[in-house]
This record gives sequence, structure tokens and C-alpha cells, in this order.
Amino acid sequence: MNEENLEWGWKPILIAMRFIGFDLRDPLVSPKNSWFNFYSFLCLVYTAFWHVFDCVDTTKFFMRVLDSDPPSNISLVVITNVMVDTYNNAFHSVGIQLTVYFMARSNWKEMWQVVQRVGRRFDFKFYENLRIVSSSAVVAVVVIELYLLASGIVYTALSPYLTFVLHGKLFALILAEIYRICGSSLFIVCALSASDVFSQLKNEIDKASRYLNPPDASSILKWKHTHALACVYVDSINRCFGPILLIDICCIFLRMINSVFQVSVGLNVHKSRSSIYHTLYSLELFFQFWIVCIVASRLQIKATNIIQTIRKLPTATLDTQRLAGTLLIQVHHSAPSISAYGLVKINHKLVLKLIGTTFSYFIIINQFYLLEDPLQQ
Repeated sequence: MNEENLEWGWKPILIAMRFIGFDLRDPLVSPKNSWFNFYSFLCLVYTAFWHVFDCVDTTKFFMRVLDSDPPSNISLVVITNVMVDTYNNAFHSVGIQLTVYFMARSNWKEMWQVVQRVGRRFDFKFYENLRIVSSSAVVAVVVIELYLLASGIVYTALSPYLTFVLHGKLFALILAEIYRICGSSLFIVCALSASDVFSQLKNEIDKASRYLNPPDASSILKWKHTHALACVYVDSINRCFGPILLIDICCIFLRMINSVFQVSVGLNVHKSRSSIYHTLYSLELFFQFWIVCIVASRLQIKATNIIQTIRKLPTATLDTQRLAGTLLIQVHHSAPSISAYGLVKINHKLVLKLIGTTFSYFIIINQFYLLEDPLQQ
């Protein structure tokens, strides 16, 4: 295998991860850099401190509101929603950053060994596709980060409370979002590269089925080994990114419900700026969630498409026919797919569940909000 081609294909996304403190270059060759460990740990402590501070500060504020005399007219449903959103946001941000921190030091090494074994079986076209995907992910990360920074600057400029605390919490929120987006982008690159492995394997089998001479036993054995290796690659992706995906999915469901409700409340009380912010935030979350689910669904489709190609494969001898049959059984029963720690299967159906769950809970919460005070109807 050309090690330079492998590093060349992954280089854009690996450089992006180094900017946030994670040196994911070949862990078997690159020397350990203590500066990256200290930098990423410092970012983790900073984010955790400000999110815990935000949770405590928000709780104290609403406790004062509820104990005020005369009683405040702020809706109890709105207060509960804001507090749940604050705690969920803290868990989401710190949880993702913590899992990425440990993923970079444990599971990534195992997955990189599989990546090297997979790369030995393909030509430069595989690395070229990987380079395109990796570069596109970095461009998307940069665009989203610029959007977050611009939004933060505009928010602080319009806010009447320009304090150190506000800037600290805002920067911690942006930093946590950057970590989450980079983690999702790294997963997308890995999942798309795994999809490309199944796609190229299908192309090899498809070419062999078009030839006048049927494939020999060595070719079928090679395909069996490549497919088994691709399944191991998917399993290593699940082990590496499973905890990240599980936290991300659970928290996104809650954040979507809260954001849609906040949009509704903002429209009711004529707070257009709040409604615009929550609308854009909901769209950003949904778009990222949709991309992750579509990429995972694409991998599953590419893996199952091989079955039809194998069935068309001509065989010349009983030995090759038997090997082709075992290959078909292997592909049919393996059914590789992306899952969140083995608890939630990630595919396009999860997007529909997100939409249905969001609007179902929004209707329930909104009914409590309207029943709480008849004047709000």
C-alpha cells in the first residue's frame, strides 16, 4: 500500500481536527504530542466550566422569578422548557467533547489499523474520492464555524448586557458546537469511505460478471476477504463513533422540540429576533442530522446492492459455484449498518422519526402552555 496516498486522502480532515486539539495522524507512526493533549484538555475544562456555570445561573434566576412577590407572569411551561434546554445543551456540549476527547486516544487507533488494511486493496481512485470527501467536509466545517462566529458577534453587539460572563458563555457555546461539527464531519468522512469500499467491491464483481471467462476461485476468495474487511471497518466505525452518535441523537431530539416551541412562543409574544434565532438554529440542527442519517443509509444501501451483482456472477466449476454461494450468504447475513452504540440504527427513517416526535411533543407542550393561562390563547 502507498502510505503517502492514504495520508494524502485523509489529510484535510485530520488537519481540521488538529486545530481543535486532536492529532489523529497515523497513531502507529506519528510521535505523541503532549501539547495537543494539553490544548484539548484545556478546551474541555473551559467548556465544562461555563456550561455548569450557565446551568447554575439559570436555575438561580428562575428560582428568584418563581419566589418573587408579586408573582411573575412568566409561564411555568416556558420556564421549564428553558431550564430543560439549558441542561440538555450542557450535557450535549460537554458529552460530545468528552467522548471525542477519549475517542481520539483509544478507538481511533484500532480503526486506523483497519483503514490501512482496507487501503491496500484499492487503487489511487479510492484515495482520490477520499480526498474529495475529506476536503468537502472541511469546507463545510469552515462555513458553519464562520456562521457561528458571525452569529455570536451580532448577538453580543445587539445585547444590552455586554459582560464578561456573556462573552464567556457565548464562546463556550461556539467552541462546543465546533467540536460537535468536527466530530460529525469526521464520522461522515469515515462512513463515506466505507461506502466507497462496498461500491468498488461491487464494481469489481460486476466487471467480472460481464467477462466471457468466469472468475476463478482466487478472485472470489479475494472478494470474500475484502467484504469481510469492509464489515470490520463498519464495526470499527460503530465502536469509535457510537457514543458520540448516541449522545448527539438523544440531545438533538430534545433541542429540536425546545427550539420549535421557542419559535412558537416568540411569535406569540412578538419577539421576532428570538424566533429568527431559534428558526435558524433548528434548521442547522436538522440539516446536520439529515446529512448524518443519509450518509449512514447510503452505506447500508451500497452494502446490500452487492447481493444482486453476485447472483448474476457466472461460474465455471462446482468449486467456484460453491465459493460464490458462500460469498452470497456472507453478504446477505452480514448486513453492515451504522448504529448509535448498538441501541439506535441510523438511517433515513430516523429523520422521519425526528420530525414526527418533534411535532407530537410540540403539540403536547403547546397545549399545556395554552391551558396554563387563558389570556395566552
